[in-house]
Amino acid sequence: MPKILIFEDDKFLTDMYAVKFHEAGFEVAVYSTPSSDPVQIVLKEKPDIISMDVIMPDMDGFEATMLIKADPRTRDIPLYFLTTLGQQQDIDRGLQLGATEYLVKATLTPSEVVERVVAILRLHKTVNGKEPPS
Repeated sequence: MPKILIFEDDKFLTDMYAVKFHEAGFEVAVYSTPSSDPVQIVLKEKPDIISMDVIMPDMDGFEATMLIKADPRTRDIPLYFLTTLGQQQDIDRGLQLGATEYLVKATLTPSEVVERVVAILRLHKTVNGKEPPS
C-alpha cells in the first residue's frame, strides 16, 4: 500500500483528499504545516509521495520543498504541489525546486488528483526499477 504525506492547512480539503486517497488504497499522513523541520516529518512518515500546498502557516510549501529536496535522505521522494496559486511564475518556481508536478486545485477534481498521483508513482517506480503501486 503506497503512503502519501499531505501538507495542507485547509481541514475541509484535507478530509476530502484523505477519503479519496484511502478509497484508492493509500495510507495517508496529514500535516497542516511543514513546521520548522519538514525533513524530520518526511523521515518519520516515510511516504512514497508528498503532496505540498504552498500557502500554509509557519512555513510555505516552496521553502519546505527546498529543504526536502536539499536533503539526500528525502530528495528522491516524488513531491507534487497542490495549491491555489496558478500563476506561471509560481508553477515555474515549484518545478525548478524539484516538484514532479504542479497541480492547481481549481482545475482538477479530487478523483483526477488521485489519478495523477497514481501515474506519478507508476512513473517513479518504473524509473527506479520497482513495481508500480497496485
